[in-house]
Amino acid sequence: MKRTSLVKFLQEEGIVSDIIPGWPNAVKKYGGQASIEDLQEVEVSLRKLECWPYHPVHEAASEGAVKLMKLILNTSYDFNTTDNFGHTALHYACIAGRTEVVQLLISSSKKSSIHLNARINYFDSTALHLACENDRGETVQLMMRHWKEFGIDIKAGDKEGKTPLDITKERIRIFGTRKNLKKMKEMKKRK
Repeated sequence: MKRTSLVKFLQEEGIVSDIIPGWPNAVKKYGGQASIEDLQEVEVSLRKLECWPYHPVHEAASEGAVKLMKLILNTSYDFNTTDNFGHTALHYACIAGRTEVVQLLISSSKKSSIHLNARINYFDSTALHLACENDRGETVQLMMRHWKEFGIDIKAGDKEGKTPLDITKERIRIFGTRKNLKKMKEMKKRK
């Protein structure tokens, strides 16, 4: 009974059902396989998104709502959808350091045609640039481990021509942190 009411609530959730194509069918399929705890976690995540009516997937990525993101990956939602500034869900996950969501999006990128090197409008930054700028060491390490397999451009220059490594070096010079530099240098040597 609890499962049925949760699935019904999720299927009818207005914010996402209006924006995400295929939402009701994906919920039905997910609801048949997921545990009650997973469904409750998705419900909680959806309730948090009520203040984000325009880009709920971006907010879910930023919040680290992994179960909800897994469910959304079963819809026909275009993960290359951008906000007004050109940010995708991957950009938001990298800014917030949501490594588990970033991993999910990277591993789903080929199947779901997720562009891992999408650039934001004005600064021309990729998701990797944003992870470096926001000192998200674990996220940067994850992306560096998968750059070759998934085609993540580690040499991409932003509007000023700065690569993610350049940004990390600059942060170290300014803030004195060495979280990302060592891993990025190791990955560069392996090429």
